[in-house]
Amino acid sequence: MPLTNVVILGAGPCGLSTAIALAKSCKTAVSSQPLRITVIELRPKIQTIGGTVNMTPLGMRYLDYLGAGERLRSRSISLDHGVDALSLRTGKRLGNVWGGIGARRTARYPLVDSLLETVTQNHQEHVEVQWGRKVTNIYEKDEQVHLEFEDHPTMHCDLLLGCDGIHSSARRLYIEPERQKIFTGRAVAMGWVEVDANEASDATASPITLSTGEPGLVDTAVVNGNGNGRHLIMTYFEPSRRNVFFGHVMWTGEPEGEERDGWKLRGDDKEAIRKEVVESYKGGRVSGLDEFISKCESWDLYPIYSLPPGGRWHRGRVLLLGDAAHAMPPQGESTGIAIEDGVLIARILEQPSTKSIDQMFADYEKVRRPVIDKHYVDAERMAKFGFSNTTGLAAIAMEWITSAYMFVRKWNQTADFAGDVRELELPGESEKNTK
Repeated sequence: MPLTNVVILGAGPCGLSTAIALAKSCKTAVSSQPLRITVIELRPKIQTIGGTVNMTPLGMRYLDYLGAGERLRSRSISLDHGVDALSLRTGKRLGNVWGGIGARRTARYPLVDSLLETVTQNHQEHVEVQWGRKVTNIYEKDEQVHLEFEDHPTMHCDLLLGCDGIHSSARRLYIEPERQKIFTGRAVAMGWVEVDANEASDATASPITLSTGEPGLVDTAVVNGNGNGRHLIMTYFEPSRRNVFFGHVMWTGEPEGEERDGWKLRGDDKEAIRKEVVESYKGGRVSGLDEFISKCESWDLYPIYSLPPGGRWHRGRVLLLGDAAHAMPPQGESTGIAIEDGVLIARILEQPSTKSIDQMFADYEKVRRPVIDKHYVDAERMAKFGFSNTTGLAAIAMEWITSAYMFVRKWNQTADFAGDVRELELPGESEKNTK
């Protein structure tokens, strides 16, 4: 049966990319029945909160395919120099990756807004976005998925795609309620600071300096703190380079009692967070770092959660994509991975086939699971070693391990981003091509 009505939960990078990919597919398909795509978002509008986002070269190729690449380029920076890992102890660079290969850095808001502009300007005849709607129930009946909402009106569709993140309604209400998020033991304090206009206009200037005399912040830098797994991410993210994002990653216990209230109470203590960040990077050999961090007067605290590996991705006519299916510890590529999910499922669903929905979802998992499993392993390895809770000689050894890891990563970085799901051979394609 041809698909005529698809609902997507979540208007973030994954949901909007999936909607655009499906809309592009239906424009090239020969069908008497046009496809209608409805994106449902819990929030009343795009949120300005959120940190910065790495866009890998592969992620940018997908955005170009979707028509959002140029929009984002005008609102982001090119990582021509790349990402530096710095030693607070020695004030030297431990390694560098991602330089000169087409990667970019942006904030989450411009990315989502670029995708939303692409939807409204290029695909309005196929895609509608509904804001401020909370799903309360999901069930299947008569080969349709039915959704009930807090604001009462119901909806039904041929297919439901859950792109609604780690707190996914599709997963919690229907696919796998027992698969709960896990606290990683880490939280990130986020802050923003404006740099001097003269520094921003001078490509050789930097608010911090290494012990070698080199600039410490060119595009993005990550510096290890005074033990206990602390790391600080500093990055430019918009073309003027007048603003720098800080992300202080730290090990911490989970608050007792009600989760949301506990984190809110801890996050409301802005002065305690500021002191934690400032104290974590004192006394090192990165010149100017103390003063630079002290310029940031307000910090917001966010816990880092993930989902256990594996899990169920689909049930009946409902499929999970992105963080709803595989939220993993931070590893710098999760946004691109989520966008790739959407491009792949659109390609699978556009195949002229007599396959059932369940068979097509099975094809998706057959292709996608090995890739996601590998990303999980890499993310866990990075969490274990890159953000390890070490001090003294163990911390020095970890610097050597970091240097070796980044050397290997840089050596392989072009190959790492060479794959493209638009060029994959899908299950059954080889048989079809030989007939």
